[in-house]
Amino acid sequence: MSKEHRVRIVADHDPMDPRGWENASRMICWHPRRNLGDDHNYDCDDFLRQLTFEADADLVDRVDELETEVWEWLYDKAIADGRQDPFEYANQVVHTRVDELIKKAVRTGYVILPLYLYDHSGITMSTGPFGCIFDSGQVGWIVCDNETIKREWDGDRELAEEYLRSQVEVYDDYLTGNVYGFVVEEWDGEGWECVDSCFGFYGHDIRTNGMADHLDDELIDLAEAADIEY
Repeated sequence: MSKEHRVRIVADHDPMDPRGWENASRMICWHPRRNLGDDHNYDCDDFLRQLTFEADADLVDRVDELETEVWEWLYDKAIADGRQDPFEYANQVVHTRVDELIKKAVRTGYVILPLYLYDHSGITMSTGPFGCIFDSGQVGWIVCDNETIKREWDGDRELAEEYLRSQVEVYDDYLTGNVYGFVVEEWDGEGWECVDSCFGFYGHDIRTNGMADHLDDELIDLAEAADIEY
C-alpha cells in the first residue's frame, strides 16, 4: 500500500536577492532610504548621458564640441542678432541637440525600461507608473546593452525586452515577499514526516515559478490545493 502524502506551501522569509544572480541586465536605481537594484556609481541626473558615452565613445567629442564651440558661436550670433537673452538661447539650442543625440544613442545602443516604485506600507516595483502621485515615482532604469543582446538572444531586441520585464517581475516578487517553498510530508502511521522540501520559488503560481518541475503529478495536485502558510 502506498503511503499517504501531503504538500505544504510555505512562505520563504529569507529569499535570495535576485540581483545577486548572474543577470544579463543592469538594474540602476536611486532611493534616499532603500538599497535597490545593483551596485553602481552612476549619477541620477547624468545617467543617460553616462550610458550614452559607454555605448558610443565618439559621442564624447561631439557633445563637447556642441557644449563649447557651438555654444559660443550661438551666443555670439544671438548678441549680433540683438536677442534679449543670448545665454538662454545658446543653452536651449545646445541642450536640445545634445538631448536628441543622447536619446538616439540610448535607443540604438540598449534596450532600456524605466523602473517605478510604489512605497506605502511596503514597496512594489513595476516598469509602468503607478496611479498614486504621492507615494510613487520613477526610481531608475533596467538596461541591457547591444553586446549582451547579441550574445544572449542573437540580437533579438523584443526577446531582450521580455527578459527585462520578467526580471522586474521577479525582483518585485522579492520586494513584496511573494516567494515560497514546498514541504512534502509522508504519513508514517504516527505522524507526518518531511521527505522533501525546496524553497526559493518567486511568484505564487507553482506551474510558472518552477515548483512543479520538482513534483510529480499527484504532488502538484496536492500543492495546488494547499493553502499558503505565512
